[in-house]
Order: sequence, then C-alpha cells, then structure tokens
Amino acid sequence: FNVMGDVIASTTSMQYGGFTVPEVDSVLKSYAKKSYDKYYNEYLEIKGDKYKEEADSYAWKKTKRECEQGYQGLEYKLNTVSSSRGDYPFVTFTFGVDDDPFAIMICRTILDEPLARIGSEFGGKDHTTVMHSVNKIASEVKKDKNLNDEIQKIVNQIK
Repeated sequence: FNVMGDVIASTTSMQYGGFTVPEVDSVLKSYAKKSYDKYYNEYLEIKGDKYKEEADSYAWKKTKRECEQGYQGLEYKLNTVSSSRGDYPFVTFTFGVDDDPFAIMICRTILDEPLARIGSEFGGKDHTTVMHSVNKIASEVKKDKNLNDEIQKIVNQIK
C-alpha cells in the first residue's frame, strides 16, 4: 500500500481530475501472499512443524493487520498530501472478480475501514452494524416505494 500511495500521489499531482486504481485486489494479492508466507514460516520456525494450524491462524491475523495498517497509511497519505496546486486527489479503486483469499481480504480491508469510521460517528458502532443497517434499509426500500421517495428527498436536500 505504501508504494501504491506514492505512485498515486505522484501521478495525481501531474494531472487534473480523478485517478482510478484498477483491480486493486488483483494487484496487491501477491504481496499479501508473501506477507502470509513470511508470518507462517516465522511461526513454524519458532514453534515447530507440528503447529501448522496455529501458524496458519497467526499468519492470517498478521497479514490482515498489515493490510489494515497499509490501507490506513494510504488513506492518510491521499487525504493529507495536497498537490502543488493545493488540491487533494480524487481516487477510486476498482475490484476485479478475483476469488483468491488474499484478494478477498484486500477488498474487505478497503471496504471495511470506511464503514468502521461511519460506525464510530454513530456512537461507536461496529462496521458490521453499519452493514446490517445498510442492508436493512435496502430491503425496506424494495418493499416501500414511499420510503425510497423520502430518502431521495433527503439526499437532494443534502446536495
């Protein structure tokens, strides 16, 4: 994530408009796999080969945390480092259709962080509570046309 942040910051400072990082999950999955392998082997080196299941759990936890910290660093860089024009880049990420477990972990990391922040603004709620609320409203909107109209009125007022 750190190198990606540098590349994005450098590129966006030389252009107007937004910047898209295509298939970010596919791009980063090999790096996540390398981190996993490093932590897995590190655990086995200390505890021994008979602890492979524990090593797997340890490696997943460490790799997930590394992805979270990496994304937080990237987000911080994009939100605090302005271009020479004094503006901040508008960056979007696209996700591929990669079903690799490491690609999925990267998708979840990128999508969960903003949800966690939304949850904290609503009284310290967890990101899963936010997702439950989003899914509940989406379900209710399908059932109740008036609710959808009310939501659109509120959205238009905010704009």
